[in-house]
Amino acid sequence: MPFGLANSPKTFERLMEIVLSGLQWERCLVYLDDIIVFGKTFSETLNNLSAVFERFRKANLKLKAKNCFFFQDEIKYLGHVVSERGIKCDPEKTTPFENGQNRKVKFIPSFSELSFPLNQLTRKNWKFKWTDDCENSFHKLKQALTSAPILAYPTQNDSFILDTDASLYGIGAVLSQVQNGEELVISYGSKTLSRAQTKYCTTYRELLAVVTFVKQFRHFLYGRQFLIRIDHSSLIWLKNFKEPEGMVARWISLLDTYDFKIKHRRGAAHGNADALSRQIHVTRHCKRPDCPQCIENTEMTVGAITQKEISSDENNELNNELMRPIESNWLEQ
Repeated sequence: MPFGLANSPKTFERLMEIVLSGLQWERCLVYLDDIIVFGKTFSETLNNLSAVFERFRKANLKLKAKNCFFFQDEIKYLGHVVSERGIKCDPEKTTPFENGQNRKVKFIPSFSELSFPLNQLTRKNWKFKWTDDCENSFHKLKQALTSAPILAYPTQNDSFILDTDASLYGIGAVLSQVQNGEELVISYGSKTLSRAQTKYCTTYRELLAVVTFVKQFRHFLYGRQFLIRIDHSSLIWLKNFKEPEGMVARWISLLDTYDFKIKHRRGAAHGNADALSRQIHVTRHCKRPDCPQCIENTEMTVGAITQKEISSDENNELNNELMRPIESNWLEQ
């Protein structure tokens, strides 16, 4: 096949998947000419290698020995470092943005906060000006990539936990699993809100965070029960809301296709997802008149007024004005 044709990569990938049909995902991973053959033990890896080599032999495909590495504890694959401990970023691949879209956001816990000055430059009708904030953002992203944490491998037998949070300018999430009694991070998620979304009330932004990251991690969560942890108590009503309308109705309809439980935990214990959305919430409850769902689910606790407090305010001129019509039995007049 000639080099440079638009369909060359697709045609080559199709060939590789046909040749290794039945082995992919079970014994090997395939991306063009980058192939990982894996196994839990030495003998299992050897058997899987034999199966892959036999397929290449039948297809008359040849390999370059200098490009082959065998029985490695840690390898670099498609911009990642893969080992028995998990997955992390390749330190040599620290370019923060590729084609305007970050592919390594799952490794950066505070991506939306760090990238905010750079995201501003991509907004419509926004004057492009490289400021000190942009420069700092660029270098902080590079630093975050080179020191990114190791993400654990997901397992089929353990339940997933999705922590979500929202702030004025971003939403964030942490997908984790409890494996052998330890809660391990599977992936991070972070997204900067659009100008319209920043005008949502607190509850709408919190619900947007849940919907966004349930969709993003669909391949992990769909078809199995999982736990959603939030620090916004108003969302506890989510699965019991009677008559949702408009955007909320569409969001709830989407979430109804998933099997999940919702658990509230106080903000101090919700720092993992909160750090991804950055910064703090301006208000804990929605006060917008166009948000009836939020208003009717907002609870307010008012302490009882004691006789001592009433007596201490008897000399207050404003209180006297308020009490005068009441004391004169104005309701009977």
